[in-house]
Amino acid sequence: MNRKIKLFALAICIAMLFTSCALPAHVQSEESALVQARQNYRSAALVVSGICEREHIDVEGNPCYDLSIERVLAGQAIVGDIVHCNTAMQNGERYLLYLQQGADTPYAEDMENYTLVNDEVCAIAGDRVRVGGQSVALSELLRDMAKLDAIISVPSEVYYYETLAPLVKAADDIFIGQVSYVPPLHDTQFRSQSNGATSEHTLPASIVQVTAYGGIKGALKYGDTLRLVYAPAMSADLLSAATLTAVRYGEADAPALQEGDICLFFITQSPDAKQEYCFPVNPMQGFVRVRNNELQAGAVNRALRDYAVLDDAVNAIRAALR
Repeated sequence: MNRKIKLFALAICIAMLFTSCALPAHVQSEESALVQARQNYRSAALVVSGICEREHIDVEGNPCYDLSIERVLAGQAIVGDIVHCNTAMQNGERYLLYLQQGADTPYAEDMENYTLVNDEVCAIAGDRVRVGGQSVALSELLRDMAKLDAIISVPSEVYYYETLAPLVKAADDIFIGQVSYVPPLHDTQFRSQSNGATSEHTLPASIVQVTAYGGIKGALKYGDTLRLVYAPAMSADLLSAATLTAVRYGEADAPALQEGDICLFFITQSPDAKQEYCFPVNPMQGFVRVRNNELQAGAVNRALRDYAVLDDAVNAIRAALR
């Protein structure tokens, strides 16, 4: 009898354990929606919400739906811009759209071309959003977006350049600018993605404010300000672009930035179009200090160490761009 009682008590305990661990259906639904929303957010270049204003037929004879942007949640757009979408929406209803940059389909009027992530429009009803067939509170979705945006997306590969021409080719923007603000280094979360795999890590970094004076490559104009991610520790995995072998320079060799410095910058843009950060092309060669017309490259920058005069370096860069 005692054995039966003990087995019965054990069965009750196990049942209670599984019951206590099971999440309510609405909690499971919200978590499932958040998982899908995170995937959508990471793939998106622009996230907006707005109201469907009309349905019409596009130039190819397909139904088209116009969404007027009421709120820009991430990325670059203007409230009032019209997003054209071939996925069905209801006039007068509100939606959240995750958009990725596309080559040919004009999803956005007077903006870059976009396509829907997963071909999905996310209906907003009151304070809820439907994502991936599941419902989640809009406030929870926005909090989750803020957490994701706090992690800085970085280029997955960073190389060191032995000569000037490949360094010029690797940079998205080359310009002369002044460092206006350098906060102290602090632990910063980074995310990189390569071959579909995502990794996150923490490194000491500073978000430096730079004002552009004159552009040599890229679209920067006089007076444009940039948020430059300065992280000397990123030199740990630096490889030579020519040989794919490890570069002997380390964190201690990386040149420092100080407020008031005027430099010749070589930068790359963020791999995430939603984030307004830029990066030195690598920690050793991302910038060179300029004093009067003198270029102070130093031994760590083999691509520019033979250029002592700024004008000579600028002429060589322009020649490499031809």
